[in-house]
Amino acid sequence: MPLPPAHFLVGAAAAEAVRPQGWAPWRLWLAGGLLAVLPDLDLVVGELMGRGRDFHGVFSHTLVAVVLVTAVAGWWGGTRWAIVAGAAYGSHLILDLLQDRGTTSVQFLWPLSSQSAEAFYPLFPTVSFGRSQGYWEGVVALFGPDRLEGFLIQTGMALGVFLAVVLVRRWVVG
Repeated sequence: MPLPPAHFLVGAAAAEAVRPQGWAPWRLWLAGGLLAVLPDLDLVVGELMGRGRDFHGVFSHTLVAVVLVTAVAGWWGGTRWAIVAGAAYGSHLILDLLQDRGTTSVQFLWPLSSQSAEAFYPLFPTVSFGRSQGYWEGVVALFGPDRLEGFLIQTGMALGVFLAVVLVRRWVVG
């Protein structure tokens, strides 16, 4: 699964892609990045409740969640914020569908169906936390040699996406 740094960078890129003229880029990148990481907080909630990955992908990785986040952002900050929030939060689902393993945590039709979507293009390498480990042990294990390479590849690819969007936007919009 793509890890938080990759989600953050792609979420910042999504926010940049829809950034209204005159808005400070770095603030929008921060907001977009945080919104893109938000769906994976279900892992932290599960861990704190002693239920591990039980909640991962149940609600936070759905179209319902994207619509809800978009609506709350629109209510709070207007149409422009709704567009930014929807793009950034939705980027999480898209990135999850670009992992190099079959089944994802994305459940498009929840609550009507709990079926997880299949990845449709194997782009981002899978970097597992390890099924037998707890959340925090899995985070520490990411810095082991067998997982660090995938982590760096994911982050580098996401940084490339971010930089490409920033450069194209500056070239097109000015």
